[in-house]
Amino acid sequence: FKAVLLILGSAGALWAQGFAFDRVSNRFIAPGGSNRAAIFFVSNPAFSDVAGKIFDIQGRFVANMTVDPALQKLTWDAKADNGQIVRTGVYVYLITAEGAAYRGVLVVIR
Repeated sequence: FKAVLLILGSAGALWAQGFAFDRVSNRFIAPGGSNRAAIFFVSNPAFSDVAGKIFDIQGRFVANMTVDPALQKLTWDAKADNGQIVRTGVYVYLITAEGAAYRGVLVVIR
């Protein structure tokens, strides 16, 4: 299931590129509106294990992101793990892969 992207470097050396967080589609999510979810784009040439979690501003776990390794993206639809839409407010995302951690904030608005 794992594949590695090999790149021909200077002097003919081969090396593999590692995981990188590229960008998030939007930082404001409006359930029921035009921005219904945040999509996190990653570069994962080795198809490493990736996890994405959402926490509220007090640090309490809210949800796991949906991971799509084929499209190299993670998604959060402003729902808690129980399927209910979360309250309006600020949320923290955490994406981990290959020992690295990427953090940021999202805002759920109505």
